[in-house]
Amino acid sequence: MRVLLALLFAFCAHGCATPSAVELPASEPGLDHLNPVMLNEYAAACIRDGDIDTAWILLERAALLAPHDERIAANLAVVRAWRAGKAQ
Repeated sequence: MRVLLALLFAFCAHGCATPSAVELPASEPGLDHLNPVMLNEYAAACIRDGDIDTAWILLERAALLAPHDERIAANLAVVRAWRAGKAQ
C-alpha cells in the first residue's frame, strides 16, 4: 500500500497538476507537501469538511515523512478505521 501511495505522489510531483490548478481553502495560503505538520493540519480540516478520502491521502504522506509523530499516527489510525468500517 505504501509503495502504491509513493508512486502516486511521485506521479503527482511530476506535473499531473500545476500549483495553480490545486484549490485550497481561502484560509490556507498554500500547502507544503513536504511539511508533515501542515499535511496533518490540512487533513484535520478535510475531516471536519467530511472529505475523508483526501484526509487519508494527506495523512499517509505525512506518516511517510514523519513516521514517529504520534499525532499523525493517531489521526491516520482513526481515518483507516473509519474507511475499514465503511468498506464493510
